Amino acid sequence: MKGDKLTPKQMRFVVEYLVDLNGTQAAIRAGYSPKSAARIAYKLLLNPKIKAAIQAETKKLMERAEIRSWMVLRETSRIAFSNISNFVQWDGSIWKLKPDVMVSKEARTAISEISDTRYGMKLKMHDKVAALRLLHDYLALSQSGAQEDEGSSTVFVAPEMCTEESWQKISKS
Repeated sequence: MKGDKLTPKQMRFVVEYLVDLNGTQAAIRAGYSPKSAARIAYKLLLNPKIKAAIQAETKKLMERAEIRSWMVLRETSRIAFSNISNFVQWDGSIWKLKPDVMVSKEARTAISEISDTRYGMKLKMHDKVAALRLLHDYLALSQSGAQEDEGSSTVFVAPEMCTEESWQKISKS
């Protein structure tokens, strides 16, 4: 049926949207008017055919990159349940970074930056609140049945599940 297909401009929007997830910029790059791009992008992103195309293209990209949803969930949970005490120790007068051998590979994923400053070492971690929000949203989608991923099931994540070994068990089940 002709009504089921996207126009070439709409398909271009889908491809461009996946570049940076910016609807306005995707609309402009797809050839829509810059003056009305925000309004057009909003309408396009509400279109069920466009949504389905974005989901299909996203799935293809993830498969090509060999990214699985459990991998994203694992990394997000490591950030969400990270604890500064995994990286620093109190010696009674100052905080010191723990030696590399005392920080697990899994815990290191929560670190955004380590740099030398004139006052000492600076340790910056990824945004824990943002990671918790992402997990909350994921779990809400899973429980509502809105997630249509093949073979998916609700996964409750606890801090002790953030090891590589525990995630390998989840991925095989």
